[in-house]
Amino acid sequence: MKKELCLKVSEFIMSRDDDQLKDLNVSRIAEHFQVDLSYLLRMFQDYLKVDLEKYITQQKICRAASMCHKDCTIPLDEIAEKTGFDDPAQFKKLFVYYFGVSPREFAKQRRKLFPPHEFN
Repeated sequence: MKKELCLKVSEFIMSRDDDQLKDLNVSRIAEHFQVDLSYLLRMFQDYLKVDLEKYITQQKICRAASMCHKDCTIPLDEIAEKTGFDDPAQFKKLFVYYFGVSPREFAKQRRKLFPPHEFN
């Protein structure tokens, strides 16, 4: 039961579109799956060995990285807001923590490795 619920929660988080991910938090997840919040947090930690709140943050940062790569013209404040971070400075700090570089530097490096393709 725990394993299935953890997998469903993980799939649920990853399947959210930008607007849904932006407002996602552990309380909403517990409500969606109709489980006690503390039970959900404990179970996720025990089974996947990761804090659920950190997992959500990681997914948001990964979504932000994707946005940076796809369109380097989007202002960082907008990317932060679209991925659910109220404070752009905190967003940048978390981004650097996870990727080791700023969002702009990340986008530059990714475009060098994986240039966008034109389909005409």
